[in-house]
Amino acid sequence: TQPLQADPEFGHKLTVIPKSAYFWPSYDDILNGGHLDHLKDRIQSSTGEPTSFSTEVYKEPVFANDPSWTADSPLLFVAQLPSSVYGDQLYAQIIFAIATRRWLFRFTRMRLAFTMNMNMLSRVTAPPGDSKYTRVSAVTNCLTNVLPTPLPPHFLEPYASHFYPFRQPVGARLLLSGRAIPNSNVPAASTKLGIGWLMLEPKAVVQIEPETFEVFEYLTRMLFVLRGQSVEAAMKRIAPGAENVINMLNTRGAPEEHIDPAQTVTTLTTSQWAGLSRMFKLWPFKPDVLFETGRASTRQSSASER
Repeated sequence: TQPLQADPEFGHKLTVIPKSAYFWPSYDDILNGGHLDHLKDRIQSSTGEPTSFSTEVYKEPVFANDPSWTADSPLLFVAQLPSSVYGDQLYAQIIFAIATRRWLFRFTRMRLAFTMNMNMLSRVTAPPGDSKYTRVSAVTNCLTNVLPTPLPPHFLEPYASHFYPFRQPVGARLLLSGRAIPNSNVPAASTKLGIGWLMLEPKAVVQIEPETFEVFEYLTRMLFVLRGQSVEAAMKRIAPGAENVINMLNTRGAPEEHIDPAQTVTTLTTSQWAGLSRMFKLWPFKPDVLFETGRASTRQSSASER
């Protein structure tokens, strides 16, 4: 960053904050330090007033006709994801924050840009029915639109000329409570996997409604464990009689939401996931431990408030 800071044209626009991007409090420091205040007049709040970049702001997850969400955002978040489980986890947490408007999404429909290894890129962008279609693919498809990337992958080669530190293919070590977590679980170096770009924009109209998102999160987590089975068979494993939710959906849902009980979990579309989540929420016999056995409610999770 030193050459950029010394650049007479761009140096004054660059602020280097010596904080780990893996820690959510680091982003609070950006807000509290006033580093986004120059954008206040370019982002409207829900009431039409200039926004206030404050950690005290709580944003109700309402999307329709909200000027802070419907307008184009001046913010772009750029990240180099390591080729390890930490890269997968960070990506998933950021994408999941869209649905409930946590983190920086409470202010605006911020665009996202990532560099990641080609294996991860093929997984997160896989369409329904693809052999690489996973839970993270479904969430990405449901909550975002993929934007054209400015550079083809070969512009990022050779790896050592474009990424730092080039001897640590997963990036800087993740610090947790003052300890460094070894990068011993890396399946292959990024130099062998190749690196690609991914640019995303949260959807202006999100089919997964905020009030059903926790159900959607639960269903995707449970059903993708049985990804090779039919939806009917997988629903039976969730709870006795849960397959009846499919009948509810096919009777009361929109045509594009209807599900063939015999189709496999990996072929479910965004509309089908939205309909299934909505009907499962209405199903009176859904498990009482829906959230206790899974991820904590986003309203109770301090990490999700970031």
